[in-house]
Amino acid sequence: MLVIDNASTDETPAILERFRPVLPLVVVTEPRPGKNAALNRGLAAIDNDHCDYIFTDDDAVPDSGFLAAWYKVFAQRSDYGLFGGTVVPCFEGVDQTVPQRYAKWHPEIYACNQRSEGAIPPGAIFGPNMGVAGSLLRAGFRFNEAIGPKSSDAMYAMGSETEFCVRVAREAKVSCWFTPEPRASHIVRPNQATEDFILARAYRHGCGCAVKDGPVGNSFGGLMKERLLIARFEVTGLLGSAEARWNAAWHRGFLAGLRDDLRPGTDARA
Repeated sequence: MLVIDNASTDETPAILERFRPVLPLVVVTEPRPGKNAALNRGLAAIDNDHCDYIFTDDDAVPDSGFLAAWYKVFAQRSDYGLFGGTVVPCFEGVDQTVPQRYAKWHPEIYACNQRSEGAIPPGAIFGPNMGVAGSLLRAGFRFNEAIGPKSSDAMYAMGSETEFCVRVAREAKVSCWFTPEPRASHIVRPNQATEDFILARAYRHGCGCAVKDGPVGNSFGGLMKERLLIARFEVTGLLGSAEARWNAAWHRGFLAGLRDDLRPGTDARA
């Protein structure tokens, strides 16, 4: 069991030491904060020429039979390279009043992913339930460290797994497959059912799209167009439109991503 200590400042090292007698732990340290930096450090430490990979999140709960279902998918779909599985939001004990106003964006807010089995575009694969053929990672593909969760940046550019899948599918020319059987529930905490949280997700998603898609239209005219869109949506949002509030926050994030000129760097492929 490989554990990456990602710049922890708490009792993580002591907890890991306590479990060494009962678990086959291999611990590596990544001092730079950031999920993708930690993933890349962990991938570099794996010494296995034959495995495929399943990715999930700390707030996702796989159903019983999750690993067996994925094993079957990899065995039967060896002609595909990237895979998505079912993700359903779990609102247990959480007031859904505000989330229901933004139900259209539950894929972006809660990584909701429910569809029929079949071929899909790479952008339809979400991090809480994702499979990657080992041959791709052994070829050197890695996660882009300019995007994704970071403890040092609450408003990070969102969508790191999507960026990874889109880039890998394009560069490696592999196809993507969705399988509904491996299923994970994505826990929604009470603070994640508020409008502040949802609009922050819209901002981070917009920023992530700017990183993923590159600085298209990153000119004076393109930036002015974004500012005008933000102003229009903000005015409409004041009149009570949830869609306008989402769009205003998204375009603010997109504009921030364009201004920062963030895009996948050469370190995204080792």
